[in-house]
Amino acid sequence: MAYARQQHTRSIATIDGWRDAVLPNGAAAVSAIFISHSSRDNGVADELKAWLHDQGYHSLFLDFDPADGIPAGRHWEQELYRQLRACQAVIVLCSVASMQSDWCFAEITHARALGKLIFPLRIDACQLREPLAELQVVEQTRRSEPRRDGEHHVAGEPLDGAEGRTVDDVGV
Repeated sequence: MAYARQQHTRSIATIDGWRDAVLPNGAAAVSAIFISHSSRDNGVADELKAWLHDQGYHSLFLDFDPADGIPAGRHWEQELYRQLRACQAVIVLCSVASMQSDWCFAEITHARALGKLIFPLRIDACQLREPLAELQVVEQTRRSEPRRDGEHHVAGEPLDGAEGRTVDDVGV
């Protein structure tokens, strides 16, 4: 159990260190990384997926993505659970909206029950729900980071994908 706990408390900052664990040779048709998020955070989720793809992670599940999400006509709830069972790791975009979402909570608890690696990424000032409170969280809300437009992210400002901000802007 100590090994599993150690696995779950690794920071997403070590993403290069788990490339082989998450993307074994001959990756299956299912996704190795499941991105859990509120639909209100679709902008940040989409940017995170693009960033991960640019880093060499091609086995990603993002529910609304036309290529890697839930196919048209598929029962969405069953597909979410199927993807959670099959994935290696779950990145949870933690925001006020996702922490209030019953569906996000269900994804988190399901992933935890299945023993999946869970990487919480706090994108705005929110209180974490209990299943995430014991895990190491990557904070993306309190530091000033340069943006592409030359401006800086203000400490404590939410990173919810609004106003053109992206994951690249905060150095995820």
